[in-house]
Amino acid sequence: MAEEIKNIFVSHQHDDADKIEAFKSLIGRHGINMRDSSIYENKIKNKGEISLSSVTIENNTAHKDGIIQNEETSKIVLDKVTFNGNTATDNGL
Repeated sequence: MAEEIKNIFVSHQHDDADKIEAFKSLIGRHGINMRDSSIYENKIKNKGEISLSSVTIENNTAHKDGIIQNEETSKIVLDKVTFNGNTATDNGL
């Protein structure tokens, strides 16, 4: 049987991010693989495909793991995106 994919949106605040991880773990035990493209504090966590268009990302400081966490099989498309005044520490990109 072919795998069925369903998209859901889980509304949450930054301080609820640990609950999203717990939810992913819970449904994962039942054979459901959840892709998470949430923005965590100042990070974009991409596990699928995201597109940014006509935006400016500026004055951020990225620490460990950087500002965009892109999984190996993920895709990010940037169109007319400006990066300005951002800094990185501890191998942040």
